[in-house]
Amino acid sequence: MILLITVATFAVTGCKKEKPKEEEKEQETEGQNPKLLNKILYAGGTINLPLHRQFYTVNSDGTNEKQLTSFPNPEYLQIHGMSWSPDGTKIIFVSNESGPSIYEIYIMNADGTGATRLTNSPNRLKASPSFSPDGKTILFSTSPKDRLYAIQLFTMNIDGTGEKQLTFFENHGIFNFTSAGAWSPDGKKIVFMSNKDAKKDNYEEYQFYVMNSDGTDATILKTKAKVKNFPSYSPDGNKILFNGNVENKVGQNRLFTINIDGTGEKQITNDQLIVNSPRWSPDGKKIIFGGYTHMEDYMLYTINADGTGMIKLNTKTPATGDVVWR
Repeated sequence: MILLITVATFAVTGCKKEKPKEEEKEQETEGQNPKLLNKILYAGGTINLPLHRQFYTVNSDGTNEKQLTSFPNPEYLQIHGMSWSPDGTKIIFVSNESGPSIYEIYIMNADGTGATRLTNSPNRLKASPSFSPDGKTILFSTSPKDRLYAIQLFTMNIDGTGEKQLTFFENHGIFNFTSAGAWSPDGKKIVFMSNKDAKKDNYEEYQFYVMNSDGTDATILKTKAKVKNFPSYSPDGNKILFNGNVENKVGQNRLFTINIDGTGEKQITNDQLIVNSPRWSPDGKKIIFGGYTHMEDYMLYTINADGTGMIKLNTKTPATGDVVWR
Protein backbone atom coordinates (compact mmCIF):
# COMPACT_ATOMS: atom_id res chain seq x y z
CA MET A 1 0.00 0.00 0.00
CA ILE A 2 1.38 3.38 -0.93
CA LEU A 3 1.87 5.62 2.04
CA LEU A 4 -0.14 8.83 1.69
CA ILE A 5 1.74 11.76 3.16
CA THR A 6 -0.26 14.66 4.51
CA VAL A 7 1.47 17.79 3.29
CA ALA A 8 2.13 20.14 6.16
CA THR A 9 0.56 23.54 5.76
CA PHE A 10 1.16 26.74 7.62
CA ALA A 11 -0.12 30.26 7.48
CA VAL A 12 2.02 32.96 5.95
CA THR A 13 0.45 36.41 6.01
CA GLY A 14 -2.96 34.78 6.24
CA CYS A 15 -2.38 32.32 3.29
CA LYS A 16 -1.66 28.57 3.17
CA LYS A 17 1.50 27.44 1.43
CA GLU A 18 2.14 23.86 0.20
CA LYS A 19 5.53 22.22 -0.08
CA PRO A 20 6.89 21.81 -3.59
CA LYS A 21 5.98 18.58 -5.37
CA GLU A 22 9.66 17.60 -5.63
CA GLU A 23 10.13 17.90 -1.87
CA GLU A 24 6.95 15.95 -1.18
CA LYS A 25 8.08 13.12 -3.47
CA GLU A 26 11.49 12.98 -1.82
CA GLN A 27 9.94 12.71 1.65
CA GLU A 28 7.64 9.99 0.41
CA THR A 29 10.64 7.87 -0.59
CA GLU A 30 13.05 8.43 2.27
CA GLY A 31 12.51 7.36 5.85
CA GLN A 32 9.33 5.49 5.03
CA ASN A 33 8.28 2.30 6.79
CA PRO A 34 9.12 -0.52 4.32
CA LYS A 35 5.81 -2.17 5.23
CA LEU A 36 3.97 0.61 3.46
CA LEU A 37 5.96 0.54 0.25
CA ASN A 38 4.26 -0.99 -2.77
CA LYS A 39 7.27 -3.18 -3.53
CA ILE A 40 7.81 -6.61 -5.01
CA LEU A 41 10.69 -8.75 -3.76
CA TYR A 42 11.95 -11.57 -5.94
CA ALA A 43 14.90 -13.86 -6.55
CA GLY A 44 16.75 -13.62 -9.84
CA GLY A 45 20.01 -14.55 -11.47
CA THR A 46 22.78 -12.03 -12.01
CA ILE A 47 23.67 -10.97 -15.55
CA ASN A 48 26.94 -12.91 -15.70
CA LEU A 49 25.79 -15.84 -13.56
CA PRO A 50 22.13 -16.70 -14.30
CA LEU A 51 22.15 -19.51 -11.71
CA HIS A 52 23.68 -17.30 -9.03
CA ARG A 53 20.54 -15.96 -7.36
CA GLN A 54 20.30 -12.64 -5.56
CA PHE A 55 17.38 -10.62 -4.19
CA TYR A 56 15.87 -7.78 -6.19
CA THR A 57 13.06 -5.31 -5.60
CA VAL A 58 10.87 -3.59 -8.15
CA ASN A 59 7.82 -1.34 -7.98
CA SER A 60 4.52 -3.02 -8.68
CA ASP A 61 4.37 -1.29 -12.07
CA GLY A 62 7.76 -2.73 -13.06
CA THR A 63 9.79 0.43 -12.49
CA ASN A 64 12.80 1.09 -10.25
CA GLU A 65 14.30 -2.41 -10.37
CA LYS A 66 17.17 -2.75 -7.87
CA GLN A 67 19.51 -5.51 -6.75
CA LEU A 68 19.12 -5.86 -2.98
CA THR A 69 21.83 -8.40 -2.06
CA SER A 70 25.31 -9.40 -3.23
CA PHE A 71 25.88 -12.68 -1.45
CA PRO A 72 29.29 -14.23 -2.16
CA ASN A 73 29.26 -17.89 -3.13
CA PRO A 74 30.35 -20.21 -5.92
CA GLU A 75 28.53 -19.81 -9.21
CA TYR A 76 25.48 -21.79 -8.08
CA LEU A 77 23.80 -19.72 -5.34
CA GLN A 78 20.15 -20.40 -4.58
CA ILE A 79 17.73 -18.35 -2.48
CA HIS A 80 14.02 -18.99 -2.20
CA GLY A 81 11.00 -19.14 0.08
CA MET A 82 11.26 -15.56 1.29
CA SER A 83 8.81 -13.80 3.58
CA TRP A 84 8.58 -10.18 4.74
CA SER A 85 7.99 -9.53 8.43
CA PRO A 86 4.63 -7.87 9.22
CA ASP A 87 6.32 -4.58 10.11
CA GLY A 88 8.33 -4.68 6.87
CA THR A 89 11.74 -4.43 8.54
CA LYS A 90 12.99 -8.02 8.08
CA ILE A 91 13.12 -10.74 5.42
CA ILE A 92 13.52 -14.46 6.02
CA PHE A 93 14.59 -16.91 3.33
CA VAL A 94 16.29 -20.21 2.55
CA SER A 95 19.73 -20.24 0.92
CA ASN A 96 22.76 -22.42 0.27
CA GLU A 97 24.97 -19.40 0.97
CA SER A 98 27.00 -21.43 3.49
CA GLY A 99 27.69 -24.30 1.06
CA PRO A 100 26.51 -25.68 -2.31
CA SER A 101 24.30 -28.41 -0.82
CA ILE A 102 23.63 -26.89 2.62
CA TYR A 103 20.28 -25.11 2.78
CA GLU A 104 19.60 -23.06 5.90
CA ILE A 105 17.12 -20.37 6.96
CA TYR A 106 18.41 -16.81 7.18
CA ILE A 107 17.05 -13.46 8.34
CA MET A 108 18.18 -10.05 7.08
CA ASN A 109 17.16 -6.41 7.16
CA ALA A 110 14.69 -5.23 4.52
CA ASP A 111 17.46 -3.30 2.76
CA GLY A 112 19.47 -6.50 2.22
CA THR A 113 22.00 -5.95 5.02
CA GLY A 114 22.77 -7.95 8.15
CA ALA A 115 22.03 -11.47 6.87
CA THR A 116 22.18 -13.92 9.79
CA ARG A 117 21.76 -17.69 9.71
CA LEU A 118 18.97 -18.92 12.01
CA THR A 119 19.35 -22.68 11.55
CA ASN A 120 22.44 -24.85 11.62
CA SER A 121 21.54 -28.41 10.69
CA PRO A 122 23.18 -29.22 7.32
CA ASN A 123 21.55 -32.66 6.98
CA ARG A 124 17.99 -31.34 7.27
CA LEU A 125 16.25 -29.82 4.26
CA LYS A 126 14.45 -26.52 4.95
CA ALA A 127 11.74 -24.80 2.92
CA SER A 128 8.90 -22.27 2.95
CA PRO A 129 9.72 -20.09 6.00
CA SER A 130 7.08 -17.46 6.79
CA PHE A 131 6.49 -14.94 9.58
CA SER A 132 3.39 -15.29 11.72
CA PRO A 133 1.03 -12.30 11.49
CA ASP A 134 2.27 -11.00 14.85
CA GLY A 135 5.90 -11.29 13.70
CA LYS A 136 6.96 -13.41 16.68
CA THR A 137 7.13 -16.86 15.10
CA ILE A 138 8.48 -18.46 11.92
CA LEU A 139 6.67 -21.35 10.28
CA PHE A 140 8.81 -23.61 8.09
CA SER A 141 9.18 -27.18 6.88
CA THR A 142 12.09 -29.47 7.57
CA SER A 143 12.87 -33.06 8.51
CA PRO A 144 12.63 -34.26 12.12
CA LYS A 145 16.04 -34.87 13.69
CA ASP A 146 15.36 -38.58 14.01
CA ARG A 147 13.83 -38.97 10.52
CA LEU A 148 15.90 -37.14 7.93
CA TYR A 149 13.91 -38.57 5.04
CA ALA A 150 10.56 -37.12 6.07
CA ILE A 151 9.33 -33.51 5.91
CA GLN A 152 7.02 -31.95 8.53
CA LEU A 153 5.94 -28.46 9.62
CA PHE A 154 7.80 -26.71 12.44
CA THR A 155 7.83 -23.31 14.14
CA MET A 156 10.64 -21.40 15.84
CA ASN A 157 11.24 -17.99 17.35
CA ILE A 158 12.54 -15.25 15.06
CA ASP A 159 16.01 -15.60 16.61
CA GLY A 160 16.15 -19.29 15.66
CA THR A 161 15.46 -20.65 19.16
CA GLY A 162 12.49 -22.65 20.41
CA GLU A 163 12.10 -25.06 17.49
CA LYS A 164 8.81 -26.95 17.78
CA GLN A 165 7.43 -29.70 15.55
CA LEU A 166 3.78 -29.06 14.61
CA THR A 167 2.86 -32.07 12.48
CA PHE A 168 3.57 -35.76 13.02
CA PHE A 169 1.87 -37.31 10.01
CA GLU A 170 2.40 -40.91 8.96
CA ASN A 171 1.25 -42.52 5.72
CA HIS A 172 2.08 -46.23 5.73
CA GLY A 173 5.69 -46.21 4.61
CA ILE A 174 5.40 -43.68 1.78
CA PHE A 175 7.86 -40.78 1.93
CA ASN A 176 6.20 -38.30 4.29
CA PHE A 177 6.01 -34.80 2.83
CA THR A 178 4.25 -31.88 4.52
CA SER A 179 5.31 -28.41 3.41
CA ALA A 180 4.31 -25.06 1.84
CA GLY A 181 2.64 -23.89 5.05
CA ALA A 182 1.03 -20.43 5.13
CA TRP A 183 -0.65 -18.54 7.99
CA SER A 184 -4.17 -17.18 7.94
CA PRO A 185 -4.27 -13.37 8.42
CA ASP A 186 -5.39 -13.73 12.05
CA GLY A 187 -2.71 -16.35 12.79
CA LYS A 188 -5.25 -18.92 13.97
CA LYS A 189 -5.03 -21.29 10.98
CA ILE A 190 -2.37 -22.72 8.67
CA VAL A 191 -2.95 -24.02 5.14
CA PHE A 192 -0.40 -26.50 3.81
CA MET A 193 0.29 -29.27 1.32
CA SER A 194 0.79 -32.89 2.39
CA ASN A 195 0.66 -36.49 1.24
CA LYS A 196 -0.38 -37.62 4.72
CA ASP A 197 -3.38 -39.55 3.36
CA ALA A 198 -1.66 -40.81 0.21
CA LYS A 199 -1.90 -44.45 -0.81
CA LYS A 200 0.85 -44.15 -3.39
CA ASP A 201 3.72 -41.76 -3.92
CA ASN A 202 2.76 -39.46 -6.78
CA TYR A 203 1.91 -35.77 -7.01
CA GLU A 204 -1.81 -36.37 -7.56
CA GLU A 205 -1.96 -37.83 -4.05
CA TYR A 206 -0.81 -34.56 -2.45
CA GLN A 207 -3.67 -32.53 -0.97
CA PHE A 208 -4.23 -29.18 0.73
CA TYR A 209 -5.18 -29.15 4.40
CA VAL A 210 -6.15 -26.49 6.92
CA MET A 211 -5.31 -26.91 10.61
CA ASN A 212 -5.16 -24.86 13.78
CA SER A 213 -1.91 -22.98 14.26
CA ASP A 214 -0.94 -25.36 17.09
CA GLY A 215 -0.99 -28.29 14.65
CA THR A 216 -4.33 -29.77 15.66
CA ASP A 217 -7.50 -30.59 13.71
CA ALA A 218 -6.14 -30.88 10.17
CA THR A 219 -8.97 -31.08 7.61
CA ILE A 220 -8.66 -31.60 3.88
CA LEU A 221 -9.40 -28.80 1.39
CA LYS A 222 -10.39 -30.63 -1.77
CA THR A 223 -9.72 -29.07 -5.15
CA LYS A 224 -10.41 -30.09 -8.74
CA ALA A 225 -6.79 -29.30 -9.54
CA LYS A 226 -4.60 -32.35 -9.08
CA VAL A 227 -0.93 -31.35 -9.09
CA LYS A 228 -0.80 -28.23 -6.89
CA ASN A 229 1.42 -26.14 -4.60
CA PHE A 230 2.01 -22.72 -2.94
CA PRO A 231 -1.31 -22.21 -1.10
CA SER A 232 -1.77 -18.83 0.60
CA TYR A 233 -4.63 -16.98 2.30
CA SER A 234 -5.99 -13.77 0.82
CA PRO A 235 -5.47 -10.73 3.06
CA ASP A 236 -9.15 -10.83 4.10
CA GLY A 237 -8.88 -14.55 4.91
CA ASN A 238 -11.75 -15.57 2.64
CA LYS A 239 -9.87 -17.23 -0.23
CA ILE A 240 -6.84 -19.39 -0.86
CA LEU A 241 -4.60 -18.85 -3.88
CA PHE A 242 -2.51 -21.65 -5.36
CA ASN A 243 -0.96 -22.93 -8.56
CA GLY A 244 -1.95 -26.27 -10.02
CA ASN A 245 -3.51 -28.06 -12.98
CA VAL A 246 -6.32 -30.47 -13.66
CA GLU A 247 -4.32 -32.51 -16.20
CA ASN A 248 -2.06 -34.07 -13.55
CA LYS A 249 1.05 -32.80 -15.34
CA VAL A 250 4.05 -31.64 -13.35
CA GLY A 251 5.32 -28.27 -14.59
CA GLN A 252 2.09 -27.25 -16.35
CA ASN A 253 0.52 -25.15 -13.59
CA ARG A 254 -2.04 -22.33 -13.77
CA LEU A 255 -3.35 -20.01 -11.06
CA PHE A 256 -6.44 -20.93 -9.05
CA THR A 257 -8.41 -19.44 -6.18
CA ILE A 258 -10.84 -21.25 -3.91
CA ASN A 259 -13.01 -20.20 -0.97
CA ILE A 260 -11.79 -21.38 2.42
CA ASP A 261 -14.82 -23.69 2.70
CA GLY A 262 -13.80 -25.46 -0.53
CA THR A 263 -16.40 -23.83 -2.78
CA GLY A 264 -15.95 -21.46 -5.73
CA GLU A 265 -12.76 -22.89 -7.18
CA LYS A 266 -11.70 -20.81 -10.19
CA GLN A 267 -8.83 -20.96 -12.68
CA ILE A 268 -7.68 -17.40 -13.27
CA THR A 269 -4.88 -17.76 -15.84
CA ASN A 270 -5.12 -19.28 -19.29
CA ASP A 271 -3.62 -22.56 -20.44
CA GLN A 272 -0.88 -20.90 -22.50
CA LEU A 273 0.96 -19.51 -19.48
CA ILE A 274 2.82 -21.81 -17.09
CA VAL A 275 2.96 -20.25 -13.63
CA ASN A 276 4.68 -20.61 -10.26
CA SER A 277 5.02 -18.95 -6.82
CA PRO A 278 1.83 -16.82 -6.74
CA ARG A 279 1.36 -14.27 -3.96
CA TRP A 280 -1.38 -11.76 -3.12
CA SER A 281 -0.93 -8.00 -3.21
CA PRO A 282 -1.26 -6.38 0.24
CA ASP A 283 -4.85 -5.28 -0.48
CA GLY A 284 -5.87 -8.59 -2.04
CA LYS A 285 -6.95 -6.99 -5.31
CA LYS A 286 -4.06 -8.33 -7.37
CA ILE A 287 -1.70 -11.30 -7.58
CA ILE A 288 1.99 -11.42 -8.47
CA PHE A 289 3.50 -14.59 -9.93
CA GLY A 290 6.27 -15.96 -12.09
CA GLY A 291 5.32 -17.38 -15.45
CA TYR A 292 6.51 -18.32 -18.89
CA THR A 293 5.24 -19.47 -22.26
CA HIS A 294 6.98 -21.75 -24.74
CA MET A 295 7.98 -18.59 -26.63
CA GLU A 296 9.27 -16.48 -23.72
CA ASP A 297 11.54 -16.86 -20.70
CA TYR A 298 10.39 -16.84 -17.09
CA MET A 299 9.05 -13.37 -16.21
CA LEU A 300 7.03 -11.68 -13.49
CA TYR A 301 3.33 -10.94 -14.03
CA THR A 302 0.55 -9.23 -12.13
CA ILE A 303 -3.12 -10.01 -12.57
CA ASN A 304 -6.36 -8.87 -10.96
CA ALA A 305 -7.76 -11.35 -8.45
CA ASP A 306 -10.67 -12.07 -10.79
CA GLY A 307 -8.32 -13.06 -13.64
CA THR A 308 -8.54 -9.85 -15.67
CA GLY A 309 -5.89 -7.27 -16.47
CA MET A 310 -2.77 -9.43 -16.64
CA ILE A 311 0.43 -7.39 -17.07
CA LYS A 312 3.99 -8.58 -17.65
CA LEU A 313 6.65 -6.72 -15.67
CA ASN A 314 9.60 -6.22 -17.98
CA THR A 315 12.36 -6.76 -15.43
CA LYS A 316 15.89 -6.93 -16.80
CA THR A 317 17.06 -9.58 -14.35
CA PRO A 318 17.19 -13.11 -15.84
CA ALA A 319 15.86 -16.32 -14.28
CA THR A 320 13.37 -14.74 -11.87
CA GLY A 321 12.18 -17.13 -9.20
CA ASP A 322 10.19 -16.86 -5.98
CA VAL A 323 8.33 -13.60 -5.45
CA VAL A 324 6.47 -11.79 -2.65
CA TRP A 325 4.56 -8.49 -2.63
CA ARG A 326 4.67 -5.92 0.17
